[in-house]
Amino acid sequence: MWAQLPYWSSNSVKASWSRSKTTGAKWNQWDTVEQAAFVAVEHDLSDRWMLRGDVAYHRQEEDSKLIWLWGAPDAVTGEGKSVWPYWYLSKPEQWNLNFQVKGGYDLLGREHELVVGGMYNTIDTGCSNRDPDPATVADVVNVFDWDGSYPEPAWGVRYRMSGIGATEQKAIYGVTRPQLLDRLKVILGGRLSSWKRDEEAAMYTARALHD
Repeated sequence: MWAQLPYWSSNSVKASWSRSKTTGAKWNQWDTVEQAAFVAVEHDLSDRWMLRGDVAYHRQEEDSKLIWLWGAPDAVTGEGKSVWPYWYLSKPEQWNLNFQVKGGYDLLGREHELVVGGMYNTIDTGCSNRDPDPATVADVVNVFDWDGSYPEPAWGVRYRMSGIGATEQKAIYGVTRPQLLDRLKVILGGRLSSWKRDEEAAMYTARALHD
């Protein structure tokens, strides 16, 4: 758990903590940067037809240097907690493109509606990590005395972890709403999609993500 507190002690007694208590260290961080942009364009082709297109971009960077704690501490000495620091880095990036044409048409003496369009989406995902040098990971002596001064370890080489790859999706679609009777309309449509995911089978390799 990240900066949380154990619910039970080793003798199965519920622990009691003050509201201000945490197991976070002063050097912990969970920095997140979000970048997003989009543009949309609409154009009237005629008094009955309209064209719309939009492009959206999103990028996130997460840099989290945290501590993982587990185990039930002794109710008296506070001993018994294990600790492992880690340093994640993730930079997912996504593009979305869409276009659509919609309007009305006449058939058999009645006016009907039609929408056709397409979309393209791609997202790159994955994360990397740096483990600490085990020789520099300090023990948790007494969790009840934790004050955030837990020392930062020496960090090892960054390596690639899970979910590193790209997802691509493409689609075209069409839908029409014919006016069969004065008070009766039906909706007919379909969509053809292509979805592909390329992801690394090998993980935990000593190479920085997005280097």
